[in-house]
Amino acid sequence: MTHEIIEHPPSSSDDDNLLVMPLPSRWSDQHKNAGLDLLNDGLEVRYLGNPLKLDHEAAACRADHPMPPQCGIYYFEVTILSKPKDGMICVGFTSNKASLERLPGWEQESWAYHGDDGRTFFGETQGQGKLYGPKYSVNDTIGCGVNFSTNTSFFTRNGVFLDCVFESGNAFRELRNVKLYPAVGVKKQPTTHLKANFGQFPFVYDIDGLMEREKLNVQAEIRATNISNLHSSPDESTFIQELVAQFLAHGGYVETARAFAEEVREESRALQNGQETPLRYCQAEEDVDAINRQKIRTAILDGDIDKALKFTNASYANVLRDNPQIYFRLRCRKFIEMMRRCTEPQPISPSTSKQAARSSNGATAVSVHDTSDDVFVHDMELDEHMNDVLDDGHDSSESDGRDHDHYDDQDPDLDDDDDDEENGMDVEESADYNTSVSTTNAASYHDLLHEAILYGQELQADYPGDQRREYKRALDDIFSLVAYPDPKSSVHGHLLEPSGRVPVAEELNSAILVSLGKSSSAALEKLYQQTEVLVNEISEDGGAGAFINVRNDFVI
Repeated sequence: MTHEIIEHPPSSSDDDNLLVMPLPSRWSDQHKNAGLDLLNDGLEVRYLGNPLKLDHEAAACRADHPMPPQCGIYYFEVTILSKPKDGMICVGFTSNKASLERLPGWEQESWAYHGDDGRTFFGETQGQGKLYGPKYSVNDTIGCGVNFSTNTSFFTRNGVFLDCVFESGNAFRELRNVKLYPAVGVKKQPTTHLKANFGQFPFVYDIDGLMEREKLNVQAEIRATNISNLHSSPDESTFIQELVAQFLAHGGYVETARAFAEEVREESRALQNGQETPLRYCQAEEDVDAINRQKIRTAILDGDIDKALKFTNASYANVLRDNPQIYFRLRCRKFIEMMRRCTEPQPISPSTSKQAARSSNGATAVSVHDTSDDVFVHDMELDEHMNDVLDDGHDSSESDGRDHDHYDDQDPDLDDDDDDEENGMDVEESADYNTSVSTTNAASYHDLLHEAILYGQELQADYPGDQRREYKRALDDIFSLVAYPDPKSSVHGHLLEPSGRVPVAEELNSAILVSLGKSSSAALEKLYQQTEVLVNEISEDGGAGAFINVRNDFVI
């Protein structure tokens, strides 16, 4: 007996499920000086000036959101579109406490690179500043970045990296809980005009290259870490082999687990002069439960939900009753698979084609879309009779899964009336072959859609509108597939993808394992999940973990 391995990622909380802070996207209407005007959806800022103010007055504005430390490095750029000869411009970042009436860098909790003298300022320098880089003016693009891992900032000019500044120490002390906003400031003269790029357009500076270098540095640091004191045994190779062996045994991959165990034994003999090293989890004995679970998994991955329900009820009758949400997902998946059959071309045998030719004498070929509309309208009229069907067929939607979804003994021909009507027609044996094939496909589509709609009506009756909201949403999504002539291209067409079978199979497999008193996750999956949680924890404040993505860097 062999079972095919279907590769899938470990079940865990993906990055999509993590709380993602919004990124700065424009200058804020609420956090700007009154003398500034915002243009171009808030990306451009123009200094209008105020004739009632003295020439030493300045104006600043901040972005709409703070820089998220989880980025590791946050970077933005500002291009000077116009500036008077004696105007002053600065680019940097501030907290939300910094005044908007003065230039960033001259206020507490503000840092900036000033273009008139090339100096950098932060609030505690008392306006003295530090010589940093070249002056900048019209048509220059100034970039500002903050490395939350090293607590440093840097600036770029026209795509050239200048240097790190505001290094860890007094410039960033006690700022772990301070939210930093991108900021700009202007002084003295009107007509100053700036444009920001918060990532909406390609940056002048190669920030991706810097991110990659930082990531490589962190990975090198990880590899150089001494782990000898973490666990004395087994060695790394044996540990990995045991993880793989336990994963295969846990997933029910009996034949693969046996082959892996034999390969490990052969390798051990070759390396140790005929002696074998016993390896836990590699004694791949015939495990009835593992075989049953793999049969169920394979049936779901093949799209045969009826077979999966049959196997589950035969071997683990309590699982579906104790887990009604899994039973609901299986039934929804069955409807999806029925709709998948409607979207796939059906094989036409010569005898079927000849029969179709006889039955289409003088008739116009029916388009799939028209047939869909007709059968949909026809089947909706069956709603009045569904109660009788449901009462005769079953008692409860959450009994054991056999009442609704056991179709092995049913006649596959669900539409005999149409055949009876067509058999009475006179036919011409010389009917066009292409027309006959089209008519046969339409008839097959008619039968498949008819069957799917009947099952959908049954499913809707078993889970009425007063059910949980997530049930109603799921039903609305899958039923919407019927309304489209091409369900695959509809807004919910992704539901028809075979990849949607995997989470259903995994969820049922985990429930079966729990019912057997076993862990719902393999040790390898737990290791992955724990590592991901730890990395997320240490990246919350912008630490080195912000440069590591467990899934993308080590799994995929």
